[in-house]
Amino acid sequence: MRDGWLTRLAGDGIGRPVRSDALAWRVLDLVPRHLVLSVPDVVRLTGSQLRSAQAALATLARVGVLAGYTQHMSRPVGRPTQLYVSPDLLALVGSSPLR
Repeated sequence: MRDGWLTRLAGDGIGRPVRSDALAWRVLDLVPRHLVLSVPDVVRLTGSQLRSAQAALATLARVGVLAGYTQHMSRPVGRPTQLYVSPDLLALVGSSPLR
């Protein structure tokens, strides 16, 4: 599974390859240990900046490693929390932590 993810990030001749120094490569290593990721998680776990974390998760979603889900909180103010999960990992466990 990981080899497939690496191929997707590398471009595989289909899409544009992700730069080798991009945060998305480091975030990819977090995916098997964290079924659900958010921007604050990536910032905390990697020490990266907010925009870099957003870009890394968006990149992984663009290449199909992650899928984004919006979690609507009960609070009326602010943006909903964007969560990211790996459809491949969820298929392995046969469940969804977003229920």
